Amino acid sequence: MNIYLKIMYIAIIISLLQSCQRLDLKPDSSISNDSYWSNEADAESALNGLYLRMRNSFTVHNWMYWFECRTGNISGGLQAGGIQSFINNELTANLNDANWQPFYTVISVANGIIHNVDRINFTQEARKKQIKAQAYFVRAWCYYNLVRLWGEVPIVTQFIDSDDHEQLFPLRSNEDEVFQLIKADIGLADQLSMGDNTAKSSKASRAAILMLKTDIYLWLAKVRGEQAEALSIADQAIDEVLANTTYKLSANYRDVFTQETNPEIIYSIYYDLLENSNQYGSLLAQSRSLVPLAYQNNPIPVGANHVMQFSDLFYTKYRNRTAGDSRAETISQDMQISGTNFRWTNKFMGEMNGNVRVFTSDTRIYRFAEAYLFKAEILAEQGQFTAALKYINMVVKRAYGTDQFYTSVSDKKELETILLDERIIEFAGECKSWFDMIRLGQVFQRVPSLAGREQDKQGNILYFPVHVNSFAVNPNIKQTPGFE
Repeated sequence: MNIYLKIMYIAIIISLLQSCQRLDLKPDSSISNDSYWSNEADAESALNGLYLRMRNSFTVHNWMYWFECRTGNISGGLQAGGIQSFINNELTANLNDANWQPFYTVISVANGIIHNVDRINFTQEARKKQIKAQAYFVRAWCYYNLVRLWGEVPIVTQFIDSDDHEQLFPLRSNEDEVFQLIKADIGLADQLSMGDNTAKSSKASRAAILMLKTDIYLWLAKVRGEQAEALSIADQAIDEVLANTTYKLSANYRDVFTQETNPEIIYSIYYDLLENSNQYGSLLAQSRSLVPLAYQNNPIPVGANHVMQFSDLFYTKYRNRTAGDSRAETISQDMQISGTNFRWTNKFMGEMNGNVRVFTSDTRIYRFAEAYLFKAEILAEQGQFTAALKYINMVVKRAYGTDQFYTSVSDKKELETILLDERIIEFAGECKSWFDMIRLGQVFQRVPSLAGREQDKQGNILYFPVHVNSFAVNPNIKQTPGFE
Protein backbone atom coordinates (compact mmCIF):
# COMPACT_ATOMS: atom_id res chain seq x y z
CA MET A 1 0.00 0.00 0.00
CA ASN A 2 1.62 3.32 -1.01
CA ILE A 3 1.87 6.25 1.39
CA TYR A 4 -1.06 8.17 -0.09
CA LEU A 5 -3.41 5.21 0.15
CA LYS A 6 -2.30 4.66 3.74
CA ILE A 7 -3.09 8.27 4.64
CA MET A 8 -6.54 7.79 3.12
CA TYR A 9 -6.88 4.54 5.08
CA ILE A 10 -6.10 6.33 8.35
CA ALA A 11 -8.59 9.07 7.54
CA ILE A 12 -11.35 6.54 6.84
CA ILE A 13 -10.70 4.67 10.09
CA ILE A 14 -10.67 7.94 12.02
CA SER A 15 -13.99 8.95 10.46
CA LEU A 16 -15.60 5.59 11.25
CA LEU A 17 -14.39 5.58 14.83
CA GLN A 18 -15.54 9.15 15.39
CA SER A 19 -19.03 8.24 14.25
CA CYS A 20 -19.38 5.61 16.98
CA GLN A 21 -17.06 7.08 19.60
CA ARG A 22 -18.25 6.35 23.15
CA LEU A 23 -15.35 7.50 25.26
CA ASP A 24 -14.16 11.08 25.52
CA LEU A 25 -10.48 10.13 25.63
CA LYS A 26 -10.53 7.06 23.42
CA PRO A 27 -8.17 7.47 20.46
CA ASP A 28 -9.48 8.17 16.99
CA SER A 29 -7.40 5.42 15.48
CA SER A 30 -6.78 1.98 16.98
CA ILE A 31 -4.78 0.66 14.06
CA SER A 32 -3.48 -2.77 14.96
CA ASN A 33 0.18 -2.88 15.92
CA ASP A 34 0.60 -6.17 14.08
CA SER A 35 -0.91 -4.99 10.82
CA TYR A 36 0.28 -1.42 10.65
CA TRP A 37 3.59 -0.44 12.28
CA SER A 38 5.96 -2.39 10.06
CA ASN A 39 7.96 0.01 7.86
CA GLU A 40 9.01 3.60 7.29
CA ALA A 41 6.04 4.32 5.04
CA ASP A 42 3.74 3.48 7.95
CA ALA A 43 5.50 6.01 10.15
CA GLU A 44 5.41 8.68 7.45
CA SER A 45 1.70 8.20 6.83
CA ALA A 46 1.02 8.27 10.58
CA LEU A 47 2.91 11.58 10.81
CA ASN A 48 0.88 13.03 7.94
CA GLY A 49 -2.21 11.72 9.71
CA LEU A 50 -1.15 13.61 12.84
CA TYR A 51 -1.02 16.93 10.98
CA LEU A 52 -4.33 16.09 9.30
CA ARG A 53 -5.90 15.61 12.74
CA MET A 54 -4.29 18.81 14.03
CA ARG A 55 -5.96 20.73 11.22
CA ASN A 56 -9.32 18.99 11.01
CA SER A 57 -10.07 18.46 14.71
CA PHE A 58 -10.39 22.16 15.47
CA THR A 59 -13.38 23.94 13.96
CA VAL A 60 -13.19 27.48 12.60
CA HIS A 61 -14.92 28.70 15.78
CA ASN A 62 -12.53 26.93 18.16
CA TRP A 63 -9.60 29.14 17.24
CA MET A 64 -11.40 32.43 17.69
CA TYR A 65 -13.44 31.44 20.74
CA TRP A 66 -10.47 29.98 22.58
CA PHE A 67 -7.82 32.58 21.79
CA GLU A 68 -9.40 35.87 20.63
CA CYS A 69 -13.06 36.44 21.48
CA ARG A 70 -12.62 36.83 25.24
CA THR A 71 -10.26 39.82 24.86
CA GLY A 72 -12.83 42.50 24.04
CA ASN A 73 -11.09 43.04 20.70
CA ILE A 74 -13.70 40.99 18.83
CA SER A 75 -17.41 41.75 18.57
CA GLY A 76 -20.39 40.13 16.90
CA GLY A 77 -20.81 40.67 13.18
CA LEU A 78 -23.87 41.70 11.21
CA GLN A 79 -25.37 38.22 11.57
CA ALA A 80 -26.01 36.64 14.96
CA GLY A 81 -23.68 33.93 16.22
CA GLY A 82 -22.79 32.23 19.47
CA ILE A 83 -20.11 34.73 20.34
CA GLN A 84 -21.65 36.80 23.12
CA SER A 85 -20.95 34.40 26.00
CA PHE A 86 -17.26 34.55 25.11
CA ILE A 87 -17.21 38.33 24.73
CA ASN A 88 -18.89 38.71 28.12
CA ASN A 89 -16.70 36.04 29.73
CA GLU A 90 -19.85 34.26 30.91
CA LEU A 91 -18.98 30.71 29.97
CA THR A 92 -21.12 27.69 30.80
CA ALA A 93 -20.53 23.96 30.61
CA ASN A 94 -22.92 23.45 27.71
CA LEU A 95 -21.19 25.76 25.21
CA ASN A 96 -20.21 23.63 22.22
CA ASP A 97 -16.88 25.38 21.75
CA ALA A 98 -15.83 24.97 25.39
CA ASN A 99 -15.00 21.30 24.82
CA TRP A 100 -11.48 19.89 25.15
CA GLN A 101 -12.17 16.85 22.97
CA PRO A 102 -10.38 18.18 19.83
CA PHE A 103 -7.07 18.30 21.71
CA TYR A 104 -7.38 14.70 22.87
CA THR A 105 -8.22 13.59 19.35
CA VAL A 106 -4.85 14.96 18.26
CA ILE A 107 -3.03 13.71 21.38
CA SER A 108 -4.20 10.15 20.72
CA VAL A 109 -2.54 10.15 17.29
CA ALA A 110 0.67 11.65 18.71
CA ASN A 111 0.69 8.96 21.41
CA GLY A 112 0.41 6.28 18.73
CA ILE A 113 3.50 7.59 16.95
CA ILE A 114 5.53 8.02 20.13
CA HIS A 115 4.59 4.51 21.32
CA ASN A 116 5.12 2.65 18.03
CA VAL A 117 7.74 4.36 15.89
CA ASP A 118 10.70 2.72 17.66
CA ARG A 119 9.45 -0.66 16.43
CA ILE A 120 10.40 0.32 12.88
CA ASN A 121 13.90 0.01 11.41
CA PHE A 122 14.73 3.18 9.48
CA THR A 123 17.39 3.41 6.79
CA GLN A 124 18.33 6.76 8.33
CA GLU A 125 18.07 7.06 12.09
CA ALA A 126 17.85 10.85 11.73
CA ARG A 127 14.46 10.50 10.07
CA LYS A 128 13.09 8.50 12.99
CA LYS A 129 14.27 11.25 15.34
CA GLN A 130 12.55 13.89 13.19
CA ILE A 131 9.24 12.02 13.32
CA LYS A 132 9.42 11.51 17.08
CA ALA A 133 10.41 15.15 17.61
CA GLN A 134 7.35 16.31 15.68
CA ALA A 135 5.02 14.02 17.63
CA TYR A 136 6.41 15.33 20.94
CA PHE A 137 6.04 18.90 19.64
CA VAL A 138 2.38 18.40 18.75
CA ARG A 139 1.61 16.72 22.08
CA ALA A 140 3.36 19.50 23.99
CA TRP A 141 1.43 22.13 22.00
CA CYS A 142 -1.87 20.41 22.81
CA TYR A 143 -1.22 20.08 26.54
CA TYR A 144 0.16 23.62 26.72
CA ASN A 145 -3.10 24.98 25.35
CA LEU A 146 -5.20 22.59 27.43
CA VAL A 147 -3.66 23.61 30.74
CA ARG A 148 -3.93 27.31 29.96
CA LEU A 149 -7.57 27.00 28.89
CA TRP A 150 -8.88 24.53 31.48
CA GLY A 151 -6.29 24.42 34.25
CA GLU A 152 -6.35 20.87 35.60
CA VAL A 153 -6.79 18.43 32.72
CA PRO A 154 -6.53 14.65 32.22
CA ILE A 155 -3.12 13.36 31.21
CA VAL A 156 -3.11 10.58 28.61
CA THR A 157 0.31 9.57 27.32
CA GLN A 158 -0.14 5.92 26.41
CA PHE A 159 -1.31 4.38 23.16
CA ILE A 160 -4.86 3.31 24.02
CA ASP A 161 -5.82 0.36 21.86
CA SER A 162 -8.62 -1.26 23.85
CA ASP A 163 -11.83 -0.37 25.67
CA ASP A 164 -10.42 -1.45 29.04
CA HIS A 165 -7.11 0.43 28.94
CA GLU A 166 -6.02 1.84 32.31
CA GLN A 167 -5.77 5.41 30.97
CA LEU A 168 -9.18 5.41 29.34
CA PHE A 169 -10.96 7.14 32.24
CA PRO A 170 -8.29 9.43 33.75
CA LEU A 171 -8.76 11.94 36.53
CA ARG A 172 -7.84 15.58 35.99
CA SER A 173 -4.19 16.16 36.90
CA ASN A 174 -3.07 19.30 38.69
CA GLU A 175 -1.33 22.02 36.70
CA ASP A 176 2.12 21.22 38.09
CA GLU A 177 1.87 17.67 36.75
CA VAL A 178 0.66 18.86 33.35
CA PHE A 179 3.52 21.33 33.06
CA GLN A 180 6.00 18.61 34.00
CA LEU A 181 4.73 16.60 31.03
CA ILE A 182 4.89 19.66 28.76
CA LYS A 183 8.48 20.36 29.81
CA ALA A 184 9.43 16.72 29.24
CA ASP A 185 7.81 16.64 25.79
CA ILE A 186 9.28 19.88 24.52
CA GLY A 187 12.64 18.86 25.96
CA LEU A 188 12.55 15.59 24.01
CA ALA A 189 11.45 17.42 20.88
CA ASP A 190 14.40 19.79 21.31
CA GLN A 191 16.86 16.97 21.92
CA LEU A 192 15.65 14.86 18.99
CA SER A 193 15.66 17.80 16.56
CA MET A 194 19.24 18.90 17.21
CA GLY A 195 21.05 19.35 13.91
CA ASP A 196 17.80 19.23 11.92
CA ASN A 197 17.75 22.09 9.40
CA THR A 198 14.37 21.23 7.85
CA ALA A 199 12.42 24.46 7.32
CA LYS A 200 9.05 23.47 5.83
CA SER A 201 6.55 25.68 7.62
CA SER A 202 3.71 23.13 7.60
CA LYS A 203 5.78 20.71 9.69
CA ALA A 204 7.39 21.22 13.09
CA SER A 205 10.94 22.23 12.20
CA ARG A 206 13.60 22.77 14.83
CA ALA A 207 12.83 26.50 14.76
CA ALA A 208 9.14 25.77 15.43
CA ILE A 209 10.08 23.52 18.34
CA LEU A 210 12.28 26.25 19.79
CA MET A 211 9.51 28.84 19.38
CA LEU A 212 7.14 26.63 21.35
CA LYS A 213 9.85 26.03 23.95
CA THR A 214 10.34 29.78 24.34
CA ASP A 215 6.60 30.30 24.60
CA ILE A 216 6.28 27.62 27.30
CA TYR A 217 9.19 28.82 29.40
CA LEU A 218 8.12 32.47 29.21
CA TRP A 219 4.77 31.36 30.62
CA LEU A 220 6.52 29.35 33.33
CA ALA A 221 8.65 32.36 34.24
CA LYS A 222 5.93 35.00 34.24
CA VAL A 223 2.74 33.14 35.18
CA ARG A 224 3.94 30.08 37.05
CA GLY A 225 6.65 31.89 39.02
CA GLU A 226 9.65 29.81 37.92
CA GLN A 227 11.53 33.03 37.21
CA ALA A 228 15.27 32.96 36.48
CA GLU A 229 15.75 29.32 35.43
CA ALA A 230 12.76 29.30 33.09
CA LEU A 231 13.74 32.67 31.66
CA SER A 232 17.24 31.42 30.94
CA ILE A 233 15.88 28.41 29.06
CA ALA A 234 13.55 30.63 27.04
CA ASP A 235 16.43 32.99 26.23
CA GLN A 236 18.66 30.20 25.01
CA ALA A 237 15.92 28.79 22.79
CA ILE A 238 14.97 32.10 21.19
CA ASP A 239 18.60 33.06 20.55
CA GLU A 240 18.98 29.96 18.38
CA VAL A 241 15.87 30.91 16.40
CA LEU A 242 17.15 34.46 15.89
CA ALA A 243 20.46 33.09 14.65
CA ASN A 244 18.73 30.97 12.00
CA THR A 245 19.29 32.67 8.65
CA THR A 246 16.43 30.73 7.02
CA TYR A 247 13.92 33.19 8.45
CA LYS A 248 13.59 36.94 8.12
CA LEU A 249 10.99 39.67 8.51
CA SER A 250 8.99 40.33 5.39
CA ALA A 251 9.42 43.86 4.04
CA ASN A 252 5.66 44.09 3.54
CA TYR A 253 3.23 43.13 6.31
CA ARG A 254 0.47 42.03 3.93
CA ASP A 255 2.83 39.63 2.14
CA VAL A 256 3.01 37.55 5.32
CA PHE A 257 -0.67 36.64 4.78
CA THR A 258 -0.78 36.37 0.99
CA GLN A 259 2.39 34.31 0.49
CA GLU A 260 2.22 30.87 2.09
CA THR A 261 5.97 30.38 1.64
CA ASN A 262 6.92 33.77 3.06
CA PRO A 263 10.27 33.44 4.93
CA GLU A 264 8.76 35.06 8.02
CA ILE A 265 6.51 32.04 8.64
CA ILE A 266 8.12 29.52 10.99
CA TYR A 267 5.17 27.21 11.59
CA SER A 268 1.67 27.12 10.15
CA ILE A 269 -1.23 24.70 9.79
CA TYR A 270 -1.76 23.77 6.15
CA TYR A 271 -5.02 24.30 4.25
CA ASP A 272 -5.74 23.36 0.67
CA LEU A 273 -8.68 23.49 -1.74
CA LEU A 274 -8.74 19.71 -2.20
CA GLU A 275 -8.27 18.86 1.49
CA ASN A 276 -9.74 21.55 3.74
CA SER A 277 -10.77 25.03 2.62
CA ASN A 278 -12.46 26.24 5.80
CA GLN A 279 -9.83 28.15 7.72
CA TYR A 280 -11.14 30.43 10.49
CA GLY A 281 -10.63 33.56 8.40
CA SER A 282 -14.09 32.83 7.00
CA LEU A 283 -15.52 34.16 10.29
CA LEU A 284 -13.89 37.55 9.72
CA ALA A 285 -14.99 37.96 6.12
CA GLN A 286 -18.51 39.18 5.32
CA SER A 287 -21.65 37.21 4.67
CA ARG A 288 -22.45 36.58 1.02
CA SER A 289 -26.15 37.10 1.79
CA LEU A 290 -25.58 40.61 3.16
CA VAL A 291 -23.08 42.24 0.81
CA PRO A 292 -24.58 43.72 -2.39
CA LEU A 293 -23.49 41.68 -5.39
CA ALA A 294 -21.52 44.54 -6.95
CA TYR A 295 -19.21 44.63 -3.92
CA GLN A 296 -18.77 40.90 -3.28
CA ASN A 297 -15.04 40.12 -3.35
CA ASN A 298 -14.59 43.54 -4.95
CA PRO A 299 -13.44 44.77 -2.53
CA ILE A 300 -15.36 43.02 0.29
CA PRO A 301 -14.36 39.35 0.76
CA VAL A 302 -17.42 37.21 1.39
CA GLY A 303 -17.95 33.74 2.77
CA ALA A 304 -20.87 31.63 3.88
CA ASN A 305 -21.41 33.43 7.17
CA HIS A 306 -20.21 36.33 9.25
CA VAL A 307 -20.47 36.11 13.01
CA MET A 308 -17.60 38.28 14.25
CA GLN A 309 -15.41 41.28 13.47
CA PHE A 310 -12.83 43.51 15.12
CA SER A 311 -14.57 45.57 17.78
CA ASP A 312 -14.82 49.35 18.07
CA LEU A 313 -12.69 48.98 21.21
CA PHE A 314 -9.94 47.36 19.13
CA TYR A 315 -10.12 50.23 16.63
CA THR A 316 -9.86 52.88 19.33
CA LYS A 317 -7.13 51.30 21.46
CA TYR A 318 -5.04 49.51 18.86
CA ARG A 319 -5.76 49.74 15.13
CA ASN A 320 -6.13 53.53 15.11
CA ARG A 321 -3.67 54.22 17.91
CA THR A 322 -0.88 55.50 15.64
CA ALA A 323 -1.53 57.45 12.46
CA GLY A 324 0.13 55.94 9.42
CA ASP A 325 0.41 52.38 10.79
CA SER A 326 0.87 50.41 7.56
CA ARG A 327 -0.60 47.27 9.16
CA ALA A 328 -4.04 48.82 9.60
CA GLU A 329 -5.53 48.08 6.17
CA THR A 330 -4.33 44.49 6.27
CA ILE A 331 -5.74 43.94 9.73
CA SER A 332 -9.17 45.30 8.83
CA GLN A 333 -11.12 47.54 6.51
CA ASP A 334 -14.53 49.23 6.64
CA MET A 335 -16.93 50.23 3.89
CA GLN A 336 -20.25 52.04 4.22
CA ILE A 337 -22.96 50.89 1.82
CA SER A 338 -26.49 52.31 2.11
CA GLY A 339 -26.05 53.09 5.78
CA THR A 340 -24.53 49.72 6.73
CA ASN A 341 -20.91 49.46 7.81
CA PHE A 342 -19.20 46.35 6.47
CA ARG A 343 -16.00 45.40 8.29
CA TRP A 344 -13.61 42.63 7.34
CA THR A 345 -10.01 41.49 7.62
CA ASN A 346 -7.52 41.04 4.80
CA LYS A 347 -5.70 38.29 6.69
CA PHE A 348 -6.50 34.65 5.94
CA MET A 349 -8.80 35.45 3.01
CA GLY A 350 -7.78 32.43 0.96
CA GLU A 351 -8.29 32.48 -2.78
CA MET A 352 -10.96 32.65 -5.44
CA ASN A 353 -12.13 29.36 -6.93
CA GLY A 354 -14.14 30.59 -9.90
CA ASN A 355 -16.58 33.09 -8.39
CA VAL A 356 -16.47 31.55 -4.90
CA ARG A 357 -13.98 32.46 -2.20
CA VAL A 358 -12.40 29.46 -0.50
CA PHE A 359 -10.59 29.92 2.79
CA THR A 360 -7.36 28.07 2.13
CA SER A 361 -4.92 30.38 3.93
CA ASP A 362 -2.61 28.52 6.30
CA THR A 363 -3.08 29.33 9.98
CA ARG A 364 0.06 31.11 11.16
CA ILE A 365 1.14 29.69 14.52
CA TYR A 366 4.65 31.15 14.81
CA ARG A 367 6.42 33.71 12.67
CA PHE A 368 9.76 35.45 12.91
CA ALA A 369 8.27 38.73 14.13
CA GLU A 370 7.27 36.89 17.30
CA ALA A 371 10.83 35.69 17.80
CA TYR A 372 11.92 39.35 18.06
CA LEU A 373 9.07 40.17 20.43
CA PHE A 374 9.76 37.10 22.58
CA LYS A 375 13.36 38.30 22.87
CA ALA A 376 12.15 41.77 23.84
CA GLU A 377 9.94 40.29 26.55
CA ILE A 378 12.82 38.27 27.98
CA LEU A 379 15.07 41.33 28.01
CA ALA A 380 12.33 43.35 29.72
CA GLU A 381 12.13 40.71 32.43
CA GLN A 382 15.91 40.94 32.83
CA GLY A 383 15.74 44.71 33.23
CA GLN A 384 17.48 45.42 29.91
CA PHE A 385 15.00 48.02 28.70
CA THR A 386 17.09 49.66 25.98
CA ALA A 387 17.93 46.29 24.41
CA ALA A 388 14.27 45.25 24.59
CA LEU A 389 13.20 48.40 22.73
CA LYS A 390 15.71 47.58 20.00
CA TYR A 391 13.92 44.30 19.26
CA ILE A 392 10.48 45.92 19.39
CA ASN A 393 11.69 48.57 16.95
CA MET A 394 12.92 45.87 14.55
CA VAL A 395 9.33 44.65 14.22
CA VAL A 396 7.52 47.97 14.12
CA LYS A 397 9.90 49.60 11.63
CA ARG A 398 7.81 48.28 8.74
CA ALA A 399 4.63 49.57 10.43
CA TYR A 400 5.81 53.10 11.23
CA GLY A 401 8.62 53.60 8.70
CA THR A 402 11.28 54.63 11.22
CA ASP A 403 14.19 52.85 12.86
CA GLN A 404 13.66 54.30 16.33
CA PHE A 405 9.94 54.63 16.89
CA TYR A 406 10.41 53.89 20.60
CA THR A 407 13.39 55.70 22.12
CA SER A 408 13.09 55.25 25.88
CA VAL A 409 10.93 53.95 28.72
CA SER A 410 10.89 54.81 32.40
CA ASP A 411 10.20 51.39 33.88
CA LYS A 412 9.26 47.76 33.23
CA LYS A 413 5.53 48.47 33.44
CA GLU A 414 5.71 51.03 30.63
CA LEU A 415 7.83 48.69 28.53
CA GLU A 416 5.41 45.79 28.97
CA THR A 417 2.50 48.07 28.08
CA ILE A 418 4.25 48.97 24.82
CA LEU A 419 5.08 45.35 24.18
CA LEU A 420 1.51 44.18 24.74
CA ASP A 421 0.08 46.99 22.61
CA GLU A 422 2.38 46.03 19.74
CA ARG A 423 1.70 42.31 20.10
CA ILE A 424 -2.06 42.91 19.98
CA ILE A 425 -1.70 44.99 16.80
CA GLU A 426 0.97 42.88 15.09
CA PHE A 427 -0.85 39.58 15.70
CA ALA A 428 -4.43 40.87 15.43
CA GLY A 429 -6.68 37.98 14.49
CA GLU A 430 -3.83 35.46 14.82
CA CYS A 431 -5.10 33.97 18.09
CA LYS A 432 -2.38 35.36 20.37
CA SER A 433 -3.99 38.17 22.34
CA TRP A 434 -5.83 36.27 25.10
CA PHE A 435 -2.75 34.50 26.41
CA ASP A 436 -0.58 37.58 25.81
CA MET A 437 -2.80 39.59 28.15
CA ILE A 438 -2.57 36.90 30.81
CA ARG A 439 1.19 36.37 30.48
CA LEU A 440 1.89 40.09 30.66
CA GLY A 441 -0.40 40.46 33.68
CA GLN A 442 -2.89 42.90 32.15
CA VAL A 443 -5.95 40.80 31.33
CA PHE A 444 -8.19 42.25 34.05
CA GLN A 445 -7.17 45.78 33.08
CA ARG A 446 -7.51 45.32 29.30
CA VAL A 447 -10.73 43.30 29.01
CA PRO A 448 -13.86 45.34 29.86
CA SER A 449 -15.97 42.29 30.74
CA LEU A 450 -13.36 41.15 33.28
CA ALA A 451 -12.94 44.40 35.19
CA GLY A 452 -13.08 43.72 38.93
CA ARG A 453 -13.77 40.01 38.45
CA GLU A 454 -10.50 38.54 39.69
CA GLN A 455 -12.31 36.39 42.28
CA ASP A 456 -15.24 35.33 40.11
CA LYS A 457 -15.84 31.59 39.79
CA GLN A 458 -13.73 31.04 42.91
CA GLY A 459 -10.81 32.68 41.13
CA ASN A 460 -11.21 30.48 38.04
CA ILE A 461 -12.83 33.07 35.78
CA LEU A 462 -9.99 32.87 33.22
CA TYR A 463 -10.56 29.14 32.67
CA PHE A 464 -13.17 27.31 30.64
CA PRO A 465 -15.63 25.09 32.46
CA VAL A 466 -15.48 21.38 31.66
CA HIS A 467 -18.01 20.60 28.94
CA VAL A 468 -21.07 18.56 29.94
CA ASN A 469 -20.19 15.80 27.47
CA SER A 470 -17.04 15.01 29.40
CA PHE A 471 -19.01 13.92 32.47
CA ALA A 472 -21.22 11.64 30.42
CA VAL A 473 -18.31 9.75 28.89
CA ASN A 474 -15.84 9.82 31.78
CA PRO A 475 -17.31 9.45 35.29
CA ASN A 476 -13.96 10.36 36.87
CA ILE A 477 -14.08 13.95 35.58
CA LYS A 478 -15.07 16.68 38.05
CA GLN A 479 -16.17 20.23 37.22
CA THR A 480 -13.85 23.19 37.83
CA PRO A 481 -14.73 24.93 41.15
CA GLY A 482 -16.96 27.92 40.52
CA PHE A 483 -18.65 26.38 37.49
CA GLU A 484 -20.69 23.72 39.30
